[in-house]
Amino acid sequence: MASSVESSSSAQQAMPVAEFIEDIPAFMTGKNVDKVLNELNEKYKALKLLEQQMMQRKARLMTKLPEIQKALDMVLKLIDGQGMEMTLDFELCPSVYSKAKISDVKSVNLWLGAGVMVEYELEEAKELLETNLATCKANLNTAHADLAFLQEGATTTEVSIARIYNYDVERRRLLKESGQAESS
Repeated sequence: MASSVESSSSAQQAMPVAEFIEDIPAFMTGKNVDKVLNELNEKYKALKLLEQQMMQRKARLMTKLPEIQKALDMVLKLIDGQGMEMTLDFELCPSVYSKAKISDVKSVNLWLGAGVMVEYELEEAKELLETNLATCKANLNTAHADLAFLQEGATTTEVSIARIYNYDVERRRLLKESGQAESS
């Protein structure tokens, strides 16, 4: 009897379910070994492709997380320093900074992506960045869980492929031995 790997998130429900086949001889009754192996190999390829895509998504999220945190830290510093003159280092490009004196800051410009920058009041910027940070962390946790689910599914499918292949090798060996015994 075959059992399936359980999924925990709604995203995982859309992913291919990997089957662990308990009883290979019963499962293979009336089935073509090559056809079953081809189907399992296709499922394995699909799982590995999804795994690769999920790894890329996780990497993008891990890149965004420190950027959002850095922007939030700066907004919080500006809120704490309201009414005071501050000297800050501005990053002009990677590894190149310039000092600037600022005072009475009421708004900031935030990059939203795709070449879009929007001006926000400090409190609005803080709320937006806190929301984005929480969303990014939640998405990262989901990506991590989905990746683990996909890796487990790929491993289960690999095991099923190996077990069916070994079953077929043993079946052919027994057929060959029984054929030789009958011809003696």
